[in-house]
Amino acid sequence: MNNPSPLEAIRAKWKDHPAVRSAAGELTNMEDDLARLREAEDPEERKAYRLLWQRAAHQYWELVWSLVEARIDAEKLPPEALTFDDAEKLAINFGVLSSKANVPNPHFADELDQPACLDIYQYGRLTDFLAENYALLFGKPYEGPQGGTTREEKLARFASDLGATEQRRRLVVSMVLSRCGFITPPEVEEMLSHLEAHLRIHTEVEMRTRRVREADPSDREKIHENSKRYELAEHELLISLERAAKEIETFSDPELQKVLGLHDRTRFLANLEVHVRNEAERWKTRVEMAARKHKGKGVPALKGELREAFNHKKEFMTLAARSARMDTSPLNVDTGKPVGFKQAGEIMMDLTPLDPDMLRAPRVRMYGIPKVILTPGRGLGVYDWTDNSLLIPQFSPYGGVLKSFCFALGAFRWDNDEDRVLKDSYGLIKENRDKGIRALQESFCQDYFIWMSKERRGYRVLPKETSKWFRVHFKKPA
Repeated sequence: MNNPSPLEAIRAKWKDHPAVRSAAGELTNMEDDLARLREAEDPEERKAYRLLWQRAAHQYWELVWSLVEARIDAEKLPPEALTFDDAEKLAINFGVLSSKANVPNPHFADELDQPACLDIYQYGRLTDFLAENYALLFGKPYEGPQGGTTREEKLARFASDLGATEQRRRLVVSMVLSRCGFITPPEVEEMLSHLEAHLRIHTEVEMRTRRVREADPSDREKIHENSKRYELAEHELLISLERAAKEIETFSDPELQKVLGLHDRTRFLANLEVHVRNEAERWKTRVEMAARKHKGKGVPALKGELREAFNHKKEFMTLAARSARMDTSPLNVDTGKPVGFKQAGEIMMDLTPLDPDMLRAPRVRMYGIPKVILTPGRGLGVYDWTDNSLLIPQFSPYGGVLKSFCFALGAFRWDNDEDRVLKDSYGLIKENRDKGIRALQESFCQDYFIWMSKERRGYRVLPKETSKWFRVHFKKPA
């Protein structure tokens, strides 16, 4: 006996819920015609299919919301968490209803329980977005995206990696400088100790964290003193290594770059650690603000707020498809492998070091690192400024998934340019002078994609003036 399709399972489970029964019933009634007309060649039948496909997309959104309502209304009191079973996840997160409504794709089942990557970003899907907003609105605990890693796990991982990297740096630097006469072993030890002891506080000073901004005058003075100690030790390290490269014949430039790479790695890991610690504070603040804002509201009003957030996210998902000039329906018709958490993590951690100032934007200090939400449908990535999230459709057009991520990050950079340093100067480039606001942003995202994927890796693709502009405004990776 064949397993029921997600749509059949949903209909059977929620047969007593009017809204789910209605939306699922409408979609079931369309299945046969969708399957029959999908490969039609007659122009009239193709037109009929497009109209039916649009109706199905509308009913899909109605089905998703009705499932949210059904979950909230299942008991007398709202549940402690908004959860969904596998059939519901296939429908909500991947746009999969049945083999008749969709083109069958064997990859979705494999992605259902894939864990998220353990790195600086928070990865989730549409069900995670709904669950997080539900928790904030209804004052419920939220443990993070399903399959995600906790902040404690991330902090432990980054701290362990940082400690190991510092040990490697200590070993290599001590070995190299022991062969030089201009610095003594005790001086090397003191320099390395300052680097290890004061890295985190120096990172917080650079990032202007809340701890630094709100410190008492006496504590602030001590914080800046320790940060200065790190700066002096770092300066001494760099000068000493450059001098060693000149004095030691076997310490070639490639060897020097490896040591500098270890040092840069310590700074990168410290940045990750501080960012994750800040996220915990920001979540606490969000919970407190939501509690004050929605105090005294009843369940219908809270559901209305959640519906509004859901509709807003739906608009950005539609924008992702339109920006790529692709079908806006979230229902799946692709047979390839969708972008998953593993691939998303690899791409994000590959791109992040290529744009070092990206996570130093003012909005990151205020709202944190943007979340990465993988959404059903197809298109190019977009940035939703209202909740600081990058929306990545599960399927991308020409240029592949890397282009989708670069477009989302490009939109993030563009939207964070509140002082218009990038916007105004980019608009002065010859090719951009007659472009409107929307066209200018689209051009920037396209150029940002080429810059990150090609020029950062040594290929010269952009026009000379545009390439020069990026070199001026985008800091070179460490």
